[in-house]
Amino acid sequence: QEEGTPAVTDGAGWFQFTNAPRQGLVHVTASAPGYATARLLNQPLRTDAPTEFTLELDQGMPLAGVVCDQNGRPIAGAKVTANGLSAKTPQTASTESMADGRFEFPTLRHGPYELLANAAQYSEVRLPLAVTGEEDVKIVLITRGTVRLKVIGADQRPVKAYGVSLKRFFPNNPVSYTHLTL
Repeated sequence: QEEGTPAVTDGAGWFQFTNAPRQGLVHVTASAPGYATARLLNQPLRTDAPTEFTLELDQGMPLAGVVCDQNGRPIAGAKVTANGLSAKTPQTASTESMADGRFEFPTLRHGPYELLANAAQYSEVRLPLAVTGEEDVKIVLITRGTVRLKVIGADQRPVKAYGVSLKRFFPNNPVSYTHLTL
């Protein structure tokens, strides 16, 4: 596996994997600063000669913004994932927001993306449409509730180790919300 290996090409522009499998299907990925990542998926390998692939890298485009709470305070460390929404953007990328809440995908393929953001103690948010070139996307995360629980035995003394489950309830459709073991 050589994913992420720095590659230097020969004079004709070729890089050679010297540890590729002899047969089967492979995924080939290439990325370079300033360009969007390109992938070839499920490519068959030749058994009678070296297999050759050509990947064309498109100029990358930014998609950026800020993650904040419902009061406008920035949220540091929020995970933001961009999922491509068309055949031209089959890309998925993730990043984390910085101390000032800013996040950036500097080199996505041009097109539409769905953004998914989450952080500890906040509800996950899905933005159904963001387009490369936008640099002022605002993602607002809502603080989750807090529940404190004390479990006691018949002797009224605290039980120190137990399993606990907290489920969100909708009539006729309970949905697991959080499961903790203490």
